[in-house]
Amino acid sequence: MQFCLLGPLVVLDGATERPVSGSKLRGLLAVLLLHANQELAPGTLRQHLWGDNAPDSADASLRNLIARLRRALGDEAGSRLRTSPGGYLLRVTEGELDLQVFADRCKQGRQLLEKSEWAGAGDVLASALSLWRGDPFSGIPDGPELLHAQDQWLRETRLLAQEGRIEADLQLGRDQELIAEIRALADAHPLREGLHAQLMLALHRAGRQAEALEVFQVLRRRLVDELGVEPGPLVRQAQREVLDAEESAGSTEPSSGTAKPARAAVPRQLPIDIPDFTGRESHLRRLRAALAATGDGGTVAVSAISGTGGMGKTTLAVHAAHLLAGDFPDGQLFISLRGAGTEPVPPADALATALHSLGVAADAVPSDIDARSARYRTLVADQRLLIVLDDARDSAQVRPLLPGTGRSAVLVTSRSRLPSLVGIDRLDIEALDDAQARALFAGIVGSARADAEPEATADLLRCCAGLPLAVRIAGARLANRPAWTIADLAERLTDEYRRLDQLRVEDTAVRASIEVSYRSLPSGAASGEGSPARAFRLLGLAGGPDISLPAAAALLGEPLAVAERTLAYLVDNCLLDCVLPGRYRLHDLLRVFAAECALREEPEELRREALGRLAHWYLGTLAAADRLLVPKIRRPELAPPDPGHQPLAFDSFSAALQWCDEERANLVAMTEQAVTHGLPESAVLLASFSWGYFRLVARHREWQASNTAGIASAQLLGDREAEARLLNSQAALLYQTNRPDEAESCLVALLAIRRELDDAVGELSVLTNLAILYIDHPEKVALSVELGLQALDLARALDRPMAVTNVQNNLGSAMERLGNFTEALGWYHASLASAIEIADHDGVAISTANVGAAHLHAKEFDQAEEFLLRALPLTRAVGNRITEAEILGNLGRLRTATGPAEEARGHLERARELWQAMDDPQQAEEIRILIDALDALDDTDNPVTSGEERG
Repeated sequence: MQFCLLGPLVVLDGATERPVSGSKLRGLLAVLLLHANQELAPGTLRQHLWGDNAPDSADASLRNLIARLRRALGDEAGSRLRTSPGGYLLRVTEGELDLQVFADRCKQGRQLLEKSEWAGAGDVLASALSLWRGDPFSGIPDGPELLHAQDQWLRETRLLAQEGRIEADLQLGRDQELIAEIRALADAHPLREGLHAQLMLALHRAGRQAEALEVFQVLRRRLVDELGVEPGPLVRQAQREVLDAEESAGSTEPSSGTAKPARAAVPRQLPIDIPDFTGRESHLRRLRAALAATGDGGTVAVSAISGTGGMGKTTLAVHAAHLLAGDFPDGQLFISLRGAGTEPVPPADALATALHSLGVAADAVPSDIDARSARYRTLVADQRLLIVLDDARDSAQVRPLLPGTGRSAVLVTSRSRLPSLVGIDRLDIEALDDAQARALFAGIVGSARADAEPEATADLLRCCAGLPLAVRIAGARLANRPAWTIADLAERLTDEYRRLDQLRVEDTAVRASIEVSYRSLPSGAASGEGSPARAFRLLGLAGGPDISLPAAAALLGEPLAVAERTLAYLVDNCLLDCVLPGRYRLHDLLRVFAAECALREEPEELRREALGRLAHWYLGTLAAADRLLVPKIRRPELAPPDPGHQPLAFDSFSAALQWCDEERANLVAMTEQAVTHGLPESAVLLASFSWGYFRLVARHREWQASNTAGIASAQLLGDREAEARLLNSQAALLYQTNRPDEAESCLVALLAIRRELDDAVGELSVLTNLAILYIDHPEKVALSVELGLQALDLARALDRPMAVTNVQNNLGSAMERLGNFTEALGWYHASLASAIEIADHDGVAISTANVGAAHLHAKEFDQAEEFLLRALPLTRAVGNRITEAEILGNLGRLRTATGPAEEARGHLERARELWQAMDDPQQAEEIRILIDALDALDDTDNPVTSGEERG
């Protein structure tokens, strides 16, 4: 089959034309062909065909059009038009759509032009232009808006192809035969400067200098009169070539004997700019400001783009260079230094390439690098060039290629941050943000396809972690597999052990891009005393999103100063980010690759030793934090700290809480890594020491992950005491996440273990927790009181004052649930007194809040306000966010009853925010209902908010 759009729409089945009658039907086929092999949702097609004026019958009309199109195309072609739950797809194979063939040949022709392969470029572009049979999409007079936009793109692309083919012919010396063709095109496009520059050169080289200069004068008058601008660099360069030739021909001065290089064609060496460049707007603004601000003969502007492999450094540089090209009339040099590979280009060879591009004959290039550099600087000193040095290895490779003075600018890309180059503008590029990554992905697979699977698209892009190369590869794989859903690929990428295998298309792969940088790392102590390659591998084992310097030093087994130098080497080579002083982050895909290298290259024993050191450091620091966050509770014993890697110490509750907040994800990752790498004892201890923090801040998902790893490890070890300790943590989590039946089963199993171990203190804890659980069970509140009184007797017998405080609080809650507010307040005040006596600040805050809540429930609003307001700063001081949310909710209820309503709404909104932040949707929903009820009140009828009533 052949589908032809470059002229009247035609479908050829062999030699037979398949008639497609009717403007709307031909418009539908054109839209499907422009999105060949892409699924289009019915809504998208409806918008294309009818725009915003779609009739009510549009869906039925679309189905009829699809059926008519299948019949018109015949059995073979009609079967290509597929219907799926997400919409419609027209399958077209390579070479069947003339528009795609045209675009491919244009791309190939531009690539040949950039390599100065003039004959091949001319042939390919001529074959591309031969596909045109007339105006695109003719025969669809009222076609979709999409066709009009595509028509403009096609006409511009065709004109570029014509200019490119003419350029090739000019370079091959076919000046005379081109004049008539170029003049006709220039007349048809009177403001097209490129065509006029080509016409000037063709006339000049045919010996018609006067006509060439007349073309310049006519164009200049037109531009000044119509647009108020002077001719651009292409036309000025053509004028300069004509005038220089006239001066040379008229000169009567004798030769000086010094060979002056013949003026070469203006170098235009930039690679093709990608059409779907996405994001990086702030980077582009910065580059344009830095490189366009070159002066006359002063300091040369140099900008360096650094980033890890696959981050899009070259893409950004080429795009920026195309945008800036007009500011550099003497041309643009593009020199690939291949610094990331095993054979970087020597500076001397790069200089030779630059000199050739500037018109120096091969036999005139000096042999000595210093002489080459001097010649290069002399040639560029009076020119305004944009010089792109791509993929530099280090500063030493770049330095000889920097002009000394002049109006030129240099743009460097490198996987190194080139720290020893001074006075340059450095631009580190990082991963795309979510919006930029999605825009890039949608541009490759089609917006309709991405919109049809929003969750799968988000999952896939999360696995790509904002690495442009990964996003492009994932998009390309899907674009070439129309039968795949996005979810199919997203599922494959979810498995970290397969992720890098999936991020590959043809000869492009994320793993290969990263490996180039990794293989360039010294395996020994070239960066100082440490090994950067080993450090990179071990960082991949840590598993967390970032790592502090003390933690990294423990992982590497190096002194702090040595570890810092080793990490700095990785940072300088863009394999590690320093997000804050003393804190480092490994990009997600770099982490996956590093972990692969560790599993492949590090012996199992050494991997376990490294993770054991890291786990032990985390445990020592976590234990120090836990003692401040949850004081006066039993804890397991820890081995002494490693003298070479001392854990952190904390001097306040807030400092301990801040460290736990910063390390939360790392603590969970370390616990899970301990399980994976055969360190069950570490997993048990990490889960045991972290659950107090998780309970305090209500981080339920992390808490569950930690418990799961810890309980499994305790059972593997047969450690009943550790299992009991973590079952207690799990029961608290189940209670806090409103799963009372599961919590009860967990506590019953735990009680059996405590009694089996003859652990009276542990039994006291279980009795207390069961009593708390039964408070919320209407049929078991009395049992809660009974168990609470048993627990109180046991706490006093064991001389556990903090337990006494907790049990008294719980008894107050049970009495309140039974509606006995007097007895409830008695227990709460007793608990408050006990907490004050033992300086339990969290207990004081909770008991004070409970007194206020009991008064509120008894409708004793003044007393309720007094205690709730007293409790709020107390609970904020200890960082108990659950109690803070409860107090704010109660203050909102209080103000709902007493006014003013705005104050009530403020308390409730803040409470809801806290519950949402703590991932407690049930509590958040309860508060939302209160807010909605408050909003529904009519201020004029509601005495609560009436000024007269409150007065």
